[in-house]
Amino acid sequence: LRYNDKSKYPTQGMNTSTQAGEDYYIAMMEFLASRYSQGKKHGLISTYVVSNEVDFTPYFFDCGDFNTYMEELSRCLRLTNLAVKKYASDIRVVVPFTHYWAGYEKKMFKECKGNSYRPLDMMNWLIKYTNKRGAYDWGIAPHVFGTFCNDGNLARSDTKWNVLSNNY
Repeated sequence: LRYNDKSKYPTQGMNTSTQAGEDYYIAMMEFLASRYSQGKKHGLISTYVVSNEVDFTPYFFDCGDFNTYMEELSRCLRLTNLAVKKYASDIRVVVPFTHYWAGYEKKMFKECKGNSYRPLDMMNWLIKYTNKRGAYDWGIAPHVFGTFCNDGNLARSDTKWNVLSNNY
């Protein structure tokens, strides 16, 4: 269920590009949704967050290039949505990015020693191909580090804040 790479990082995403990987992933998501959306007995999951900091790629589907990576991420979002909505139509499926929306790459690579992609580019890819292939509801997960922002153009200016170093 992994890509055959020589990465020193543990892979935390599942390879859904094979039928076996897709079947396992759907089974896992359907199990969670059937157990945790049917009442109070086991608890309730109302939002499924697919991965974490998906723009820092060595840990999630490190498959080598941007389009392959985005195909894998997009497939996981779509499969998650299809699997969990069978059990509760109001469940949300979201994806979290880091705070590097504009993607100042020199700084990104200092924090992530591997492939990193600009969240802005990733969002544009997801929007474009999701709509071409049949739209479904997905969203952005909050990825908050306790900073206050009143900048109306955050997507272009956030990379100068130095948020992870607490220098804001």
